[in-house]
Amino acid sequence: MRNMRTGALIIGIVFGCINLLSLIGETYEHRDHALKNIGISDVVLLIAGPFTLILATLFGLKHERFAGYWLITGGMVTTTLLAVRLTPSSLLVALLILVMPMLIEGWLWLKNADRLHSSPPSVWP
Repeated sequence: MRNMRTGALIIGIVFGCINLLSLIGETYEHRDHALKNIGISDVVLLIAGPFTLILATLFGLKHERFAGYWLITGGMVTTTLLAVRLTPSSLLVALLILVMPMLIEGWLWLKNADRLHSSPPSVWP
């Protein structure tokens, strides 16, 4: 149980910070064009991606099941937004870097919650 929780925390914090810093760096690098062309899908991608990964990780410390569903839903939204914007070759790389950590961490939170809430029978006949 503790290993799944620790793994989910490490995945969430490390990949969330890496993704957030890479998006900030990319925006800063192309700041002339990026700030003028920010659309609603960019904002939703930023919220559904790295922010969700970091916030759901911290939220998962108290509410594992909710954090797991939150991350899986965020992974599906991020996949949809990336599929519309990217070519198939760059989509695969983006899915591996952005979406897979979200789905794996969500699965780990859900498995941890299942183990916490399922208890063996107290008395065997």
